[in-house]
Amino acid sequence: AAAAAAATCTLRTRTITQAFYEDHAADDSLPGPMLSAHELQVKLNSRQRVWEHAGVPNPDFDTTDNSSRCMEINQASYSWAVHTAGVATRNRFLNAGIPFVFAPDKDIIVYPLWSEERLAFDTVSTGPGRYALQITAQTMRYSTKDKVPLLGGLHFCKVLSPFRAMEWIYVDGLRPVHAAHTRT
Repeated sequence: AAAAAAATCTLRTRTITQAFYEDHAADDSLPGPMLSAHELQVKLNSRQRVWEHAGVPNPDFDTTDNSSRCMEINQASYSWAVHTAGVATRNRFLNAGIPFVFAPDKDIIVYPLWSEERLAFDTVSTGPGRYALQITAQTMRYSTKDKVPLLGGLHFCKVLSPFRAMEWIYVDGLRPVHAAHTRT
């Protein structure tokens, strides 16, 4: 049904994005200083809302939006950065860098808490002597049938800046490994 509706309409949608930069000295989970935004706070339309406007009758919110969409967006940002980096840089990072891994979205139910909580970067073990930086995005999502009309059909995501992902691949994701190899 969605494919048929998509073939017969044009949708225009808006998103709102605000970049947040933090005092890197206060964030000891990342080597610093980094030039990129710590996170992007994004407000976008839910899939349910988009499907409704595309003419799909009664799309089910749990089917369209009950997954880790923010995690998927963040994985796409990181994947873009890895594939867009120069060949030598990409190979160096893939061989010696600290990769990003992504945890399922953390659901927040009250906007002020979502707004204040930051994209989480946590060091996790990926095997003996290996580790990665795990990113957890905070999300809020509302059905178009929500009791608060202003929130109905909205999806809020904490998003990894593509610039931060690229900066990690070129510089910061190599610092811990480089430091370990240059100690005397």
